Amino acid sequence: MLYINRLHLAASPVPIRATLAGSCQCSAAGVSVNAYAPVCALARALIAAAHDPNRMLEAYRGTTLCFRVPLATAAKLTVKDDKDGVPRFKKFTPFTADRVAPPIAPNDPPALPVPAAAGEATSEVATTEARVS
Repeated sequence: MLYINRLHLAASPVPIRATLAGSCQCSAAGVSVNAYAPVCALARALIAAAHDPNRMLEAYRGTTLCFRVPLATAAKLTVKDDKDGVPRFKKFTPFTADRVAPPIAPNDPPALPVPAAAGEATSEVATTEARVS
């Protein structure tokens, strides 16, 4: 005979429903991503937006269920092409600051003054000549 002293039944939370669009877009719960592995990227974005990592994520294309996975599991994965060109799930490693080039400000003035072409007076020289005359 089996005696059960404690029986704990917890209602599982409703899964998050995600919608796949195209080959790189996925959105759910007000969060949208555009990535090579959109379901995995969406899972990371949802966890960053304070969703429970143990909650299930269901990704649909139209009415077809494509993925059903816990957020934490999907967030740990990405998709990379193998040497034979076949996409495979791989462990996700985030970019670190030393792997990313620093931003370049396109509108900063040049570090050195640009020399004037031969025969052209710079504004400073023209101002000096006007005072002398």
